[in-house]
Amino acid sequence: NTGSKERIWESDKEKYFETVVALMSDKIDGDLPLDQLKILTSKESKTENTQYYLQIWPEKKQVQITNFPHPYPQLASLYKEMIRYQRKDGVQLTAKLYLPPGYDQSKDGPLPCLVWSYPGEFKSKDAAGQVRGSPNEFSGIGATSPLLWLARGFAILSGPTIPIVGEGDVEANDRLCGTASN
Repeated sequence: NTGSKERIWESDKEKYFETVVALMSDKIDGDLPLDQLKILTSKESKTENTQYYLQIWPEKKQVQITNFPHPYPQLASLYKEMIRYQRKDGVQLTAKLYLPPGYDQSKDGPLPCLVWSYPGEFKSKDAAGQVRGSPNEFSGIGATSPLLWLARGFAILSGPTIPIVGEGDVEANDRLCGTASN
């Protein structure tokens, strides 16, 4: 009613990847009274898998409601880095580099590397150069994940952007051969 604003919750984006999962209340019907607001959030980091928390307002209290163990402890110490690089035509690109747990370049030497990517179409170089994802996301490994190869001593370059740019009236795939030869 007064037009004033108050921050209820904010993600710690420096260390964690956090999202709002749901807004909750103890009240079942009618308007949500702000003195009973609860926010269900998820929180993860490079090394900590997703856990869920209740953010209770106005107390600004955080209550952890899950304590899931690491799903694959043998890969808990994998190395992950979001890298940025520039293509010849000036497009800024990103990828996630994963190295096996315990890898030491000076002792172990070079690694075989599996590159996991797919080209994408963009209408501008700026759109193609956008950073995707967060460096603080937990590395989930599914049955078909390339990260399974970390256990066999491979490096993984995941999601290197391969943008096909079509600016102005030119469609991306009209320049596919020209872009690929750059």
